[in-house]
Amino acid sequence: MFDVAEWLRAWGEADADLVLAFYTPDCRYRDPATVTPLIGLDALRSHLLKVFAYWPEQRWEEVRRWEHADHQGLTLLWRAEITSPRSGRSVVFEGLDVLRFAGGRIAEQLIFFDPAAWRSLAPGGTE
Repeated sequence: MFDVAEWLRAWGEADADLVLAFYTPDCRYRDPATVTPLIGLDALRSHLLKVFAYWPEQRWEEVRRWEHADHQGLTLLWRAEITSPRSGRSVVFEGLDVLRFAGGRIAEQLIFFDPAAWRSLAPGGTE
């Protein structure tokens, strides 16, 4: 069974290898920051290394989850707090992930959130 708490803890550690252990080798990943889906661990690793280098201070928590009827995935409402190491400013925002599993790992992740909350912390933002 997939351990949501451990997965979110791994994201909070900002450690790409720790996070990648939760994904299948041919995973598909899509969030509002990616123009096209990322496919495979190498593409996801590259993305995570950039994210974690820029925002090493992250805290993630589960708000609510819905197990899919086929038991092959779940939809997760989450809350995140991300702090900029440059300004010390933090933003808190919520989002929704739709996860599909294969062999107990994430095979596909679709992420939905309004990026306006963290946009000021982004490279070229207002901090």
